[in-house]
Amino acid sequence: MTTIVVTRSLMAADSRVSVDTESAFRSQKKIRRFGGRIVGACGSSGAIQEFFKALEEGTQFKGVAKNSLEFAGLILDRNGIWFVDDTGAIDSIDEPFYAIGSGAGVAIGAMSLGATPLKALKVAAKWDTATGEPFTSLRLRGSVDNKKRVPKRAR
Repeated sequence: MTTIVVTRSLMAADSRVSVDTESAFRSQKKIRRFGGRIVGACGSSGAIQEFFKALEEGTQFKGVAKNSLEFAGLILDRNGIWFVDDTGAIDSIDEPFYAIGSGAGVAIGAMSLGATPLKALKVAAKWDTATGEPFTSLRLRGSVDNKKRVPKRAR
């Protein structure tokens, strides 16, 4: 499937697309910026396209058919991290980081031990054949991590 990780200020993803857990055949952009939000999705290509199309058009994502492949989405905005399930329901994530996809468990474990999102993706790629480079990341505009520190003036 894939691995997408998120913190309160950044989302990162691998780019491998696989038919099953053994074969990778191309790469795909799995995270995108929509206004002040960063959005990522994994699962069937059709469901991902429907999800991104709904966001582009400003309509509600209605989920995927019961008999389709799995779908999961993440939204990062100034209000927090949001998980979107295959029915289109949205739930807030209270933890400081989260991950979705086939390598999510490995990535969450790595981040819980202090790994950065990109390092967590590298660890997931080592153990999950459906996760692979290149990795991409997008930082939330205006996030604390993105602001330059202003030195205190000498007194």
